[in-house]
Amino acid sequence: MVYQNVGAVLTCAGLSTRMNQNKALMNWNGLTLIEQQINLLINSDINKITVVVGYQSNRFHFIKDKYPSVTLVENKDYESGRSSSIKLGLSSLYTSIENLLILGVDQPRTKHILQTVINEHITSESLISYPVYHGKGGHPIIFNRVTFNDINDINEESNGLRYVTKKYSGFINKIDLNEKIVLLDLNTKSNYLEALEYFNNKKKL
Repeated sequence: MVYQNVGAVLTCAGLSTRMNQNKALMNWNGLTLIEQQINLLINSDINKITVVVGYQSNRFHFIKDKYPSVTLVENKDYESGRSSSIKLGLSSLYTSIENLLILGVDQPRTKHILQTVINEHITSESLISYPVYHGKGGHPIIFNRVTFNDINDINEESNGLRYVTKKYSGFINKIDLNEKIVLLDLNTKSNYLEALEYFNNKKKL
């Protein structure tokens, strides 16, 4: 089923400084990483998807034609940090959703992880939900509308979304998953190779 009240923001605006190339355009089994992430979201229980680009935004115009159901938004202030992209993405979805899932383009996940987080969040009626591996919080993270005004107040100085999760720390649904991949960000080439190997091994199972 598709939850009509769940939207997603895929952040893809950063400089990819540590990777020394645009992470979103790296090869992922024949697709670019951004296409892999968009396909993941399209095939999950999500109604509306916004992709926020910034750095080298002209290289992502193809998304409009290839994925007409996806809203593409440009963050001209991308150098200020990820908080600005999250707020811009939320503003494009604000009036049409009750729950917001946030994922970075450099956080590849399986459909099982996404589905589990969404389903657990909706059925538990939590304010915030995210997966946990051996006590460590991971991604994606999903927020109820109650928190949207707080998300609109985030900035890099207040540690972005941590400002919101700290405020609502008593209302978080931490979903235990035996999936180390929920902690992975593709910050370096070794992270990228590790993730590719993990996902390719998953396909063989």
